[in-house]
Amino acid sequence: MSEFEEVKMVPGSVYRIQSLGSRDKPLETRGVFHGMTHISNGLSAIAIRLEEPKDLKGKLRIIPTHMILSIDILEAVEEEKKEDKETKSYYS
Repeated sequence: MSEFEEVKMVPGSVYRIQSLGSRDKPLETRGVFHGMTHISNGLSAIAIRLEEPKDLKGKLRIIPTHMILSIDILEAVEEEKKEDKETKSYYS
């Protein structure tokens, strides 16, 4: 077994994201990962439910993935295992 395990962004986990902002300072976003989304012509982005600043708490921020500089994992939750509810038929 490898000493490294795969890292996934799991909805419900808390992240701090540095992304391109102004010329002088990157934009810092801290909040709960809501999921992946697409904007415009298939441009991938992540959705974060903001924890701060107080006036934006609870709002969703969409960050295009090509704008992300770093992601810090502050609180990770376990990924839920989805059961396969599809009926399987066997024929002989």
